[in-house]
Amino acid sequence: MLTGGRRLGAGWDDCRQPADRDDPPRADRYAVIALTAADRKHLLGYDRGQRGLGRRHPLVTSTGTWFHLGVLVFRRTELDNLVEIARTPSEDMRGRFTRLFDRQELHTVGWCWPVAHVNLSETIRMGTVRGLHYQLPPSAEAKLVTCVRGTIWDVAVDIRRGSPTFLKWCARRLSQESLNSMLIPPGFAHGFQALCDDVTVVYVHSSEYSPADERGIDGTDDRLGIRWPLPVSHRSDRDLSFPRLDVCFAGVAI
Repeated sequence: MLTGGRRLGAGWDDCRQPADRDDPPRADRYAVIALTAADRKHLLGYDRGQRGLGRRHPLVTSTGTWFHLGVLVFRRTELDNLVEIARTPSEDMRGRFTRLFDRQELHTVGWCWPVAHVNLSETIRMGTVRGLHYQLPPSAEAKLVTCVRGTIWDVAVDIRRGSPTFLKWCARRLSQESLNSMLIPPGFAHGFQALCDDVTVVYVHSSEYSPADERGIDGTDDRLGIRWPLPVSHRSDRDLSFPRLDVCFAGVAI
């Protein structure tokens, strides 16, 4: 358990938001818990090397609460092991600087995998939807998704077999202004909608791309009921070919 965390700032109740609330967070706009050195030591050594359904770190124990370890700020979402990350960039007359990936701090909320590759996508038109994408084991992957230009509605769907939140989805607005991210563990399908023209997204992937293990779900599937903020105006031929969920779909064993 945490031993010495303390609350900082005001507006504690503002930390809590439903799964589809769309206001972009900033680490400096919310109350956070500052963790002691003892807490950090405990968290960084907890559950090392474990992965999959049922994994819990003591850091992510209450929905909506921000925890500050150093460079990054974390809070859990309504779906177990799905984590939102916020940052407070350093800014001066030249511009701003922020760290997108910190292996040690991300480990405390579940990133225990190597980095296989980092991808960048550019989406030209507002309303475009990419996804929903996932890979089967042994190529199931975690993703760290960050919007570095424009704004997106980022969606993760729990498809873990046996999960208590099976087929539930969670969305956050990620933006260039907020520089917040979603850490999406294996066993989730992922997609996003561009909320403006000319969007750029950076993905950190834990596994190599495997065409044989790649799968997808129709992002407009009524069974999921994802509420896209804008009319879905553009999708790739590949994404249009993804099937709707069959009633027999039991999820992915992670």
